[in-house]
Amino acid sequence: MQQNFRISWHVTRPILVMLAVLLAACAPAPAPPAKTAETLAQGTSAIFPQRQTKLFQAFQAYCSGPAHSFALTSPDHAECQEFLSPEPTAAIILRYDGRVDDLPKLVLVYEGRQTAQGYIVTNHAYLNVPRATGPDLRVLFDDPQIDKHVIGLLRTAGGTPIEPKLLR
Repeated sequence: MQQNFRISWHVTRPILVMLAVLLAACAPAPAPPAKTAETLAQGTSAIFPQRQTKLFQAFQAYCSGPAHSFALTSPDHAECQEFLSPEPTAAIILRYDGRVDDLPKLVLVYEGRQTAQGYIVTNHAYLNVPRATGPDLRVLFDDPQIDKHVIGLLRTAGGTPIEPKLLR
């Protein structure tokens, strides 16, 4: 007597997702970014004629969702931390030896400072990965789409994008 053995979709789907995550984590790293670590650490900046309180308020409104936490550490420094969806979170944990009890987060920072030329706003974006062994890891990334979006946002707010080398 032959028995038919069928695995239902609700059982195989999680297995397929985990297999895809494992394969993605083992995939070779992409080509090195065009920017240096120094330029990435400097972020994306724009100069404004005056202090930008509305930009910081809009950033706070963006960061008000359930997966977000917002901190305004000074009138000129705001930080938003947000959890990522499960698939990228799992891939990040596997790739960077992360912890499952303290999940990685995307961190977005807006900093402003007054200079003789005007008010400079700089955006930083990175992943904060609590690691199984050792200190938290800050992963900087170079994504032209994110840069384009941030520059567009700063332009819409009235700023003029500036090159990182001009900030020195």
